[in-house]
Amino acid sequence: MMKKMWIKALLVLAILSSCNEERHKDAGSAAFKKERKNRSFRKISQGEITAQAFKVGRELRPVLDSLNTLGKLDSTQQWEGFKISVIDSSRFSKADSISQQLYDAYLYNLENKLPMEDNVQALNDDRYIYAYPLQDSLSSSFKLVEVFLAKKNIILSM
Repeated sequence: MMKKMWIKALLVLAILSSCNEERHKDAGSAAFKKERKNRSFRKISQGEITAQAFKVGRELRPVLDSLNTLGKLDSTQQWEGFKISVIDSSRFSKADSISQQLYDAYLYNLENKLPMEDNVQALNDDRYIYAYPLQDSLSSSFKLVEVFLAKKNIILSM
């Protein structure tokens, strides 16, 4: 009889201790609601993904420029999880078709004294490429810097 009473007492104690008052208070807080909203599913447009790819690429650009200044940015390499490719006139023939088209477009702009701005292209359903020219101020040559971005990483950074 005494044993059953202890079991009932322990059961009641377990039920009462599982009702965490602090957890229920947090469920109504502004921080909790904001976090829940951020985790909710929402439709993201292609334009939003492209804009975010520009943002990510532009955030990386100063770092890549400083690596170039130090002479540590050349050909194809991995850096911080990003695939980076640098194309100049000597590597142009080895580049893939999208890279060749981008290089040709920047070369056309350079020859016709048009602005040479950064660019984002969708490679396929799951990859984007952020590209920009690195101009040599002493000559009329340039390098094309390409940063390959995974669509998943772009969306997660939003």
